[in-house]
Amino acid sequence: MEEEVIFWGHPNVRCLHHTTLEITTEQNLTPNGDCIVGVSASKGCRQLHPSIKRSLRKENGIVRLTIIVEPYSVDILGESNSKLILSHQHD
Repeated sequence: MEEEVIFWGHPNVRCLHHTTLEITTEQNLTPNGDCIVGVSASKGCRQLHPSIKRSLRKENGIVRLTIIVEPYSVDILGESNSKLILSHQHD
């Protein structure tokens, strides 16, 4: 399963949080958002396909996030979590 979310960089992206990555539909970012890797996303959690949400909530599942900034790409592996709410409109 896969879903594409297009987003942009921002001068305040620091991505310093050691366990969390966040992409937001918000256009602006303050330096306080230390887990945010992108802004102006094409969709938030609320708009993700239901099958993607189910996969993200599976017990003991592995999730792969691929960020592509041509010509580069990076794969990030994480764990699914049954406690994820996944209903936020912007994040």
